[in-house]
Amino acid sequence: MPEFTFRTVAMCRDAAHGKITNVGGFVQHFHTNGRATCTCPAGNATTPCDHIEEARELVCDYVEPVDGPPAPGNRCPKCGQPVVFSKWAE
Repeated sequence: MPEFTFRTVAMCRDAAHGKITNVGGFVQHFHTNGRATCTCPAGNATTPCDHIEEARELVCDYVEPVDGPPAPGNRCPKCGQPVVFSKWAE
């Protein structure tokens, strides 16, 4: 079993709380690790389905390890909301 290293990272409130949206009658779940899934038949493919792409416009998915450090004042660089800090496994 691999050992994980944990560190504290900044996340947008939407990303930190596992934001859920509804596009096209299907549910999109934006996970706290930066991944997104959809309940449509194509939702578990290696490339995001169209519903996820459309839902990304409704939710901020900023996470520091993927998108870089937060903006001054601990603000999300994508949407401007205050960031929250969470444990991140690597």
